[in-house]
Amino acid sequence: MSRDVEYLIVDIETVVDALLVYGVKYFGEPPCDPVARYEEELRAAGKDPFIPPTYHVPAVIGVAKVLGDLSMTDLVALDGPPADLTSKFWRAVQLWEPTLVTFNGRGFDLPVLACNALRHGVACPPYFLKADYTHRYSGRHLDLMDWFTNHGAWRLAGGLELCSRLCGGPGKSGGGASVAEMYNTGRLAELKAYCLRDVVETYRLLLRSKVLQGALSREREAQLMATAEEKLCRENQSSSHP
Repeated sequence: MSRDVEYLIVDIETVVDALLVYGVKYFGEPPCDPVARYEEELRAAGKDPFIPPTYHVPAVIGVAKVLGDLSMTDLVALDGPPADLTSKFWRAVQLWEPTLVTFNGRGFDLPVLACNALRHGVACPPYFLKADYTHRYSGRHLDLMDWFTNHGAWRLAGGLELCSRLCGGPGKSGGGASVAEMYNTGRLAELKAYCLRDVVETYRLLLRSKVLQGALSREREAQLMATAEEKLCRENQSSSHP
């Protein structure tokens, strides 16, 4: 274990595994578009048509390494086959055992990554053997949405977009509904940039949480965010011009 990485900020972009949806929900029935059918069934039931995370696979995983002094040292978006992405993520958790920082990660990102670990047989004892990460009130997974809403006591309408703008940020760079389109049309650089913007906005909210707790000055917060924005710009330029 290495605690050089105190926090690992994580955001994932995903696509729905249509074959898995068909196999679980419509196996033996005539061929169909299982994703569109499931979405329509959810709408007809008066529910959010967003397909549950258990049917998703990672397309891009954005991560930022953050030290104990809250400085960001690395910012990267990983892409590749879902099995490789899953393995890389859980290996990083096992190596560093960092505090995971997410926004709604308990409700989406970590369930997706856990289901894909189950699918591919990827081990990560620090996460799956102990309760340090999986217990809702532990300190090893800081879901900022959960923390800010007093563990779901009230609904944070507006999500990360709202929080970013409340903290002076630009908000998210587009809508999550376009992720499948970017992925299916090969717009990988655009998809990675979208993911990394979410990572940086989650970092912004982490810093602001420390300001609220009296552990960080506004001046230092501004310096750290300026550095993060520079890293984001460099990473996006690198992805656009390999």
